[in-house]
Formats: sequence, C-alpha cells, structure tokens
Amino acid sequence: MLTRKSKYIAGCGFLLGSLTILTNPGAEEVVKPTPHENSLCKPIPALIALPPSTTKTAGKDIQIQADTAVSKADQVTHFSGDVLVEQLNKRLASDVADFDHKTEVLNASGNVRYDDGQVQFSGSSARMQLSKDQGHIEDVTYRMLSNHASGQAENLYMDSSKQLRLQQATYTTCDLNDTDWLLSASKINLDNESRQGTAKHVVIKFQHVPFLYLPYLRFPLGDQRMSGLLFPGFGNSDAHGVELSLPFYWNIAANRDATITPTFLKKRGTKVDTEFRYLNAQSKGTIELQYLPDDKEANNLNRQYYHWTHQATPLAGWNASLDFQRVGDLQYFEDFGGGLNDTSLTYLERRGDLTYNQTNWNASILAQDFQILSGAAQHQRLPQIRLQTTLPEQDNQLHYALSSEWTQFDHIDSSQVRGQRFDAMPSVKLPWQNEAMFLIPKLSLKATQYQLEQAYNGSDEYSLTQPVFSLDSGIFLERDTRIAGIGLLHTLEPRLYYLHAPFRDQSKLPVFDTAVTTASLSNLFSENRFTGLDRYGDANQLSASLTTRLLRTDTGAELFNASVGQIFYLDDRKVGLGGNILDTSNRSSLFAEIHLKPNSHWQFDTEWQWDPDKQETEVGTNQLQYRLDQDKIARLAYRFRRNELETREAALFWRLNPRWQFFANDKYDLKEEHTLERFAGFQYDSCCWAFRVMTRKYFRGLQNGDKDFEDSIYFELSLKGLSSFGRRKDINSFLATAGLE
Repeated sequence: MLTRKSKYIAGCGFLLGSLTILTNPGAEEVVKPTPHENSLCKPIPALIALPPSTTKTAGKDIQIQADTAVSKADQVTHFSGDVLVEQLNKRLASDVADFDHKTEVLNASGNVRYDDGQVQFSGSSARMQLSKDQGHIEDVTYRMLSNHASGQAENLYMDSSKQLRLQQATYTTCDLNDTDWLLSASKINLDNESRQGTAKHVVIKFQHVPFLYLPYLRFPLGDQRMSGLLFPGFGNSDAHGVELSLPFYWNIAANRDATITPTFLKKRGTKVDTEFRYLNAQSKGTIELQYLPDDKEANNLNRQYYHWTHQATPLAGWNASLDFQRVGDLQYFEDFGGGLNDTSLTYLERRGDLTYNQTNWNASILAQDFQILSGAAQHQRLPQIRLQTTLPEQDNQLHYALSSEWTQFDHIDSSQVRGQRFDAMPSVKLPWQNEAMFLIPKLSLKATQYQLEQAYNGSDEYSLTQPVFSLDSGIFLERDTRIAGIGLLHTLEPRLYYLHAPFRDQSKLPVFDTAVTTASLSNLFSENRFTGLDRYGDANQLSASLTTRLLRTDTGAELFNASVGQIFYLDDRKVGLGGNILDTSNRSSLFAEIHLKPNSHWQFDTEWQWDPDKQETEVGTNQLQYRLDQDKIARLAYRFRRNELETREAALFWRLNPRWQFFANDKYDLKEEHTLERFAGFQYDSCCWAFRVMTRKYFRGLQNGDKDFEDSIYFELSLKGLSSFGRRKDINSFLATAGLE
C-alpha cells in the first residue's frame, strides 16, 4: 500500500480532448460577443474545485496521486480518496480510479472532473485508454471558458486524439441558469483531422420554443470553410412583399468558393443571387450574377445583373484590373438597388486596365465602355495608352516631368464624332523651398493632335499647342500661444499662385471627355479649369488664400483649421466647352472652409462658396458631429447648392445602456419637400443573443410624375457563438453608408 500523495508516473500519451464551437457552415460569419456584450454574462464558476497541483509532470508523463493506492496481482493499481491525474496543464480528478499497467486503461468513477484551463467537464464515470488516446465519459456536463459556452451530453466518446463523439448533446453560450437559446442534437461527431463536424436531428430553441429543425448538419471546426446551407434571412418591403432567402455556401476549393442565395419575393417571384470568388497566387476576383425570371411586377420580364471584378499582378511591376457590369433592363437598380446611390446611377462603367511601373516612369493601357441607364451616351476609350514620368523631386533643383496619352475614341451613335487624340505635356520646374517658405516656378507645354474618322467643323485633323506658366508661393508663420491653459502653436499660411496660359482658339475641337472643373478651394490652384484634355483654359490670373491652424504643442493634434481663398482675373477668359464664350468677371467666387475639432468628441466642418457679384451663397455644406465612442454618435448636416439641391440630414447611433441601442438616419430634400431616405431601429442585447429591427423608407424617383417611395422592414436575430438569422448584411450596409458603423 502507498501512502497519501504517493505517485505513479508513466511515459505515455494522455489526451481527454475538448469540444469545439459549432459554427455556421461556410462563409457566414459567426456572431461573436463584443466587450460590452461579455459584460452582460455572468462568470462561469468552476464545476467542482479541483485540488491544487503540487507537482509538475515532465513531457507527456502521467502523474497519479491519491490518499491511498493498492496494487493488485493482476497488475491493476486501485487509487482512492482525492484521486488526481495530471499531464502538463491537464488534470482529471475523481473519488476512485483503477489503472491497468498492462493495457494502460484508467477507469475513474465518482465525481469525475476535468480541467485544462479552457475546457471543464464533469461526469459520473470515465474510462480512458491512455496509450491510444481513447476513452468514454458518461453523463457529461461541459463548460468552455473562452467563449462562455456550456452544454451536456449523455455520453462522450474519444475514438482517437482527433475524433470526438457526443450522444444526446446540447450547446449554448447563455448563462448557466438562463438558457435563452439551446442547440440540441442526438449525435455530434467532431473530426479535428478533417476539421469538420456533423450533427443529427438538430433542434434550435429560442426562449424554450423550438424554431428550427435540421435532420443533418455539417459544420466547420474553427475557421475551416466547408459547403452547406447558411441560416435564412427574411424581411418585408412595399416593392417586393415578404422576402425569404436561404443561402447555400459551396467550398469549391481552397482558393475558390461560391454563395448561391435563392430569395423568394412574394410580389415578384424567386430571385437567385450568386457570388463566385477566387484567390490565386497572383490574382483575385469576384463574379456576381443576379437573376429573376418572369418578374410579376414587371410584365413577366426576366431581370438580370452581372458584375465581374478582377485584380492581378502577373509579373513584377505589372498590375491588371477588370471591372465589368451589365444589367438586363434600365430599371433594374430602381427595383433592386436598394439605396439612393443605386437609384441615381446614370451609367455602368466597364473597364480593363494594365499598368507597368518602373522607378522613374510608368505606362498604362485602358479599355473603357459604358452601359447607359439614362441620359446621353458617352465616348468609349478603345483603347487609351498613357506614359508619364515619376522622377523624384529635389528641393532647389530642376525637376522635369512628362505626361502623355494616346486615345482611340468610339461611340455607339455613328453620327457622333470619333477618332484619335494624342496629347503630350512636358514640364520643368524649380522648387525653392525650406521650412519657412516655398517658391515654385513651372513652365509647361501642352501639345494635342486630333485625327478624326470623319470631318468635324470642316476638317478631320486638328492640333493645339499651349504654353503654360505658373508660379506658386507661400509662407509659413507661426507663434506659441495659450487658450484656456492649453499650449498651442498658431500658424498663418498665406499662399499666392499666378497662372498664365495665352488664348488659343479651340472652338472647332471635338469634346470627347472634358467638363468644367467643380469649383472648390483646392481647385483655385489648378492649372486648368477643365477636366479632360479637349480644352485648356486661357488664363492670366492670381489665386490667393490664407490658412490658419491651431495645433496642440504637447500632442501635435490639430484643433482648428480655417482657409479662405479667391481668384483674381487679370484678363477675360474666352475658351469654353461649346465655343469661345467671353467671361468678363474680374474675380471668382469666395471660398472658405473651417474644420474645428476641440477634443476627441466634437467635430464641426463647413465649406462655403460666395458669389461677390450676385451677393449670394452658391454652395454651403455644414456638419456637426458628436462621437462619445464607437457606440454613441450624433450628427447634423446641411447641404446647399443654388438652383440644384438643399438637403438636411440627422443621424443618431446611440447605446442607451449595455442592453439597448437605438439608431436612426433622416435625409430630407428641402427644395423638393420630400424624404430622400429615412430609417430607424433598435437593438436589444443579452449575454447570448441580440435582436435588431429596422424600418426604412427611401425615395425611388418619379413614376408618372408622382413621387415613388419604398417602405421596408428588416429583422435580425443573432445567437452569439452560433449564427444570425435575418438581414444582417443589409442592416450593416445601411448603417455603414450613413457613417454610423
């Protein structure tokens, strides 16, 4: 007989195994508790306090301690009284245990407990064959500390170190005495070698009411991807009626997968959305296909949408990209776009790019086409080839640059002008600058040549040579000051920019891709008042601006930034898009910007454009935001553009307490006096589940002269640690678009 704390040490393996979190099958994200949600959970107490470990095992050696140990003639040692079996950080305790020295089988009974620091379980009895990592435990109660999970099983079988089977098992992440949701299954098999699990006769209960039954369920262990059905989504809207979707995830290969989502729309039919993704060593991309046959709300029209994006780096220095979109009918986004940005689309761009980058230069080739949804068709670039230098710029040294482009323009309308355009613009500048000032003279020469396929304004060939001179200058003045006891650095930054480009008659030149630049403070210092290359504005003008800043001297954070600027014209401007249009004003609008951020919570931004001749505001944008943390955001915004738009917006994303959260956003068109978009909702959180509901209304446009709105409602039920049911992605998308996520 051995006395108390006598030891038996064997050099063999000992693995009791652990349960793995049940995850959603496939790409759907498992809902994980956030820090504030974890605070709603009660700590998991120890099942039964295990006796403290007094010794450490070496390697995989097994150490057995007990009050008494009796060796029998059949090579079996009987341990009794506070039996403790240890291997590294794993410990098994029981009242009694028998260890067979020959077969290395351990039979434990009476208050069996196991703890490895992450997983705890208890049972009435356990049989472990240590050399083969096999065993059986009866009447198991388990707890997983890392994700606040627990459950029970009638039997737990370990077939090997990587195989685990449970019979009549349950799983939940709720508090022990408050199981708001519970997953139960007749059998659960966990295969850590294939990283897959299976379950039979699965029932998921919420608030003790069964709401989902699955005869068979396959799921990945950890982050392993695998094919299978995802949990359903549901909602309701005026345009579609009741919506019910059941996604299927297809794990095609390690670098390819697809999600196929059939959605039943009560008013329209069944719509199928397919997303195929691929990821190779030097490329990646996504192909989206959406198809709705026989739309009952659109005279049984087949509705379809395609979108392919691709990015690749085939060789060092080379980059390729493709973005191709197409819809089957022009009203597709009005019915299925789901947002203001989609309903306001006028075209879909289809383009392919190939670029090559070197240290001092780069080249690119572009093919670009458009599907026109509304308005006039645009010219296609088939193709466009660019070459430009990227030489490093050094202070007080001459800097040379070249930007060149050749483009073949085409058009779906044969009556529109088509042809080739070549443009090159070499330049040289000498940047004199230091920490206190800068002075940058620059001389450029724009040369453009057209070769048209048909006569335009009397000829099929045109050329333009345009010299351009600019002189950019500025001074940085600063001083130390204090406001409200805070040490600040106050700066004054005046800037003068002179631009001269003599008049060249461009009234006969075609217009392929050119428009007037949107007026703004930053564009006061642009060399050309047009975008594109078909027009170069004549100029003899001086731009002036003044910027002032307040920066904290201790952290460098910018608390205040204000700028004001204007252009003073020394000559009239003649070049216009449609011909030579004389502009005789001697000054531009006055532009001003203010950015105020006194602390990490408050921020105010405003942009203002004032017409001094008409004595009226042309453009105004104001936004005030309060952000206490990521769960508490409030914002007010106002936007104005004379004769075009006047809108206001109010947004709120506020967690009232750890359980309740409210969010809302309201965009209103003050000019047309109607709602643009409005949504509101709330979220309730508990330890192991959350529920979100959102109602949404947005302006779809005019239908037969009447304002057309769509009302919808979205739901989401999240079972934390398992999955979510409902329209999770839609709700998250609306919040992200409104800047509330």
